[in-house]
Amino acid sequence: MFIFIIMVMMIKYELKKVLRSKSLIVLLGILLFLNAAQIIYRVYPDHHGSLYEGKKKILAEIEGPITQENYDFLLNNYTITQQKVEAGNYQTDRVDKNTYSGYVFGDNQLFSEIFEDYKNCINYSNSIKNIITIAEENKQLTTNDSWKEYNNDFLKTYKQRNLSYYYDYALINSYLNYNFSFLLSLVLVIMLNTIIFLKEKQEGTVIYYKLVRNGKKRIFLPKIVTLILISGITSIMFLLETFIIYFFLGADKGWLQPLYAITDFKFSASSISIASYMIINNLMQIIGCVLFALTIMTISKCMKYSYQAVIMGFI
Repeated sequence: MFIFIIMVMMIKYELKKVLRSKSLIVLLGILLFLNAAQIIYRVYPDHHGSLYEGKKKILAEIEGPITQENYDFLLNNYTITQQKVEAGNYQTDRVDKNTYSGYVFGDNQLFSEIFEDYKNCINYSNSIKNIITIAEENKQLTTNDSWKEYNNDFLKTYKQRNLSYYYDYALINSYLNYNFSFLLSLVLVIMLNTIIFLKEKQEGTVIYYKLVRNGKKRIFLPKIVTLILISGITSIMFLLETFIIYFFLGADKGWLQPLYAITDFKFSASSISIASYMIINNLMQIIGCVLFALTIMTISKCMKYSYQAVIMGFI
C-alpha cells in the first residue's frame, strides 16, 4: 500500500513537471495551430465559393436513401442544363438566381459530377461482378479444400453487398487520408521525453536517485507511466482537433455507411462502417504514438542533453 502511494505521488510530481513546462505548452499550441492551418489549406480550395455552395444545395436535396425521385431530379436537371450549355443559352457575366451555383454552366458541371457519382452508387453491385466471377471460377477450378473455403467466404461477403444510401464522401475520404496530425503528435512526444527523462541529467539531480533504496527503479517506473499517459492524451488531442475541424467543414454525414461506400475502399474485404474504421485507425495512431515515445525513451537513456534526444527523435 505504501509503495502504491509513493507511486501515485511520483506520477503526480511528473505530471506537474510536464504541465509546468512553458516550452512544451507553447509548442503544443503552435503544433495545434499548424494542424488546423494544414487542414484548412488542404480542404479550402475545393470547398468554398459559389460552385461549392451550389453543390451543398444539391446534396441537401438528395443525400440519404437512394430513391427514383432523387435519380429523376438529377437526370432532369442535368439534361436541362446540358441543353442550355449546348445551345449557348446562359450568362457568364451575372448571377442567375434560378440556378444552384449562380450560373447555368456551373450547375451543369455539378449535376454531371453528382449524377455520375449517384449512378456509381446505385450500380455498386454491378461494379464488383468481375471480382465475384473470378472467385466463382477459382472455386470451380481448384481442388484445394482450403482455397475453396476461402472463395466461398469471399463470395458470401461480396454477393450480399449493395448501397442503399448516397452521401458525398469527399471530406470523409480526405479525413481518413490525413496523417499530418500524427506527425505533429510525434514531434511533441520528442519534447515530452526530454522533459521527463533528461531534465534531471542536465540539472545533475539524477545522483539523488542513488541515495534511495532501489531509487532508479522506483522513480523510473512513474516516469514511464507518465510518458505513456501524456503521449496517449497528446495523440487524442490532435485526433480530436482534426475530427472536429473536418466535421464542422462538412464531414457530418454518412459515417454509419459501410466502408466500401467510399471509392478508395470500394473493393475492401471489410464490411465495417466508416465510423468503425475511423475508430480503429485512431486507436492505431494512439498506440503508434505511445510506442514511438517508449522508443525515444530507450534511446534517451544513453544521452545526457536534450538536443541529442531531439536529433535522434527526428532521425
